[in-house]
Amino acid sequence: MKRNYIDGVNNLDYWTGKTDKSARNFMLYYAESHLQAVRKDQWKLHFASRDGYYGPTTHLEVPWVFNIRQDPFESYDQAPGPRA
Repeated sequence: MKRNYIDGVNNLDYWTGKTDKSARNFMLYYAESHLQAVRKDQWKLHFASRDGYYGPTTHLEVPWVFNIRQDPFESYDQAPGPRA
């Protein structure tokens, strides 16, 4: 029997406590079926913004870039240019 993993990453050892390091270094953030943001290591890029949980979604022309190790509350966009 061939083992297939949904996204290509076997993270079972992390989930069962055999290791304390995840095999995954990225995370995809969705709002319903729309990709909102992507995180890789300490960097997070937002492609859309939502005003509250039920608020309207604004699609960004230039992604917001955050270093979440230095700025865990995502207050200071690292990308140049105005913030919407």
